[in-house]
Amino acid sequence: MARGFENSGWDQPPGSAEVASALASVRGHGDRADALARSAAPVLLAAAEELYAGHRAALGCPEAFARGLSRSESDDLVERSVRAELAVALGVSERVVSRDLLHAQLLVEDLPCTRAALSEARVRWEAGQVICAVAATLPPPSRAAFDARAAPLAVELTPTQLRRRVARFRDELHAEPLAERHVRAREDRAVWVVPEVDGMAVLCALLPAPVAVGAFARLDRIARCLREGDGSGVPGEERTLGQLRADALADLLCDGDVAGTAPGGEPAVSTFVPGVRAEVRLTLAASTAAG
Repeated sequence: MARGFENSGWDQPPGSAEVASALASVRGHGDRADALARSAAPVLLAAAEELYAGHRAALGCPEAFARGLSRSESDDLVERSVRAELAVALGVSERVVSRDLLHAQLLVEDLPCTRAALSEARVRWEAGQVICAVAATLPPPSRAAFDARAAPLAVELTPTQLRRRVARFRDELHAEPLAERHVRAREDRAVWVVPEVDGMAVLCALLPAPVAVGAFARLDRIARCLREGDGSGVPGEERTLGQLRADALADLLCDGDVAGTAPGGEPAVSTFVPGVRAEVRLTLAASTAAG
């Protein structure tokens, strides 16, 4: 199904055969790229089905992976051993294998509409992964209704649009009240760092939504205050709002205060001692330390 540039909104300038030819060429390439991307879905689905079948076959012969242990110990060891074997075979991490196995199980057991759309190359593989990721967070009895509503949309929407729509479906179909789900979800709150290139990193925080929105709103207010200056007519900030928010966050977390907000351009007095300290640790033999 070619849909790439069909409704792109590009108008042909009158009397310009060259422009019309260029637009037609771009549309043709776009449609072929879309068809090729969709054609990969059945192959990737077949790989997922093989992964699922291999996992089931391994669980059917647990003694090949754990011997001489209690039932509870062997069950856990078998599962971990099977995932490790599959990770080696695929050349990926066990975490990736765990996710792929979960999605494969969902496609085979709980999401027939999505599986059919993938096998017929009506949707991209990415769209199927979006549906699987949300279906994994639903109780099994709710997955059939979710699949029936989500699969048709995957044909028409981009993965980003689909992600927003299926999130609403999840809230509508989930059997557990939101308040109870939120109490459980709060237990997953955390902060972590993702290294990036060129000496940069991403600081991530999973927080309750009101806290996250409130924190961002405060950073935004600080950034806008810094950008507007003190009203003295001195040229304003050259940093973008995004940069100002990032700098304000770093100042608050590392120093407990934000530099540059004192009236008249005077340096702000820190309200806390700096939060970043250098630590040097030495490991010495006791005889060396004693002199």
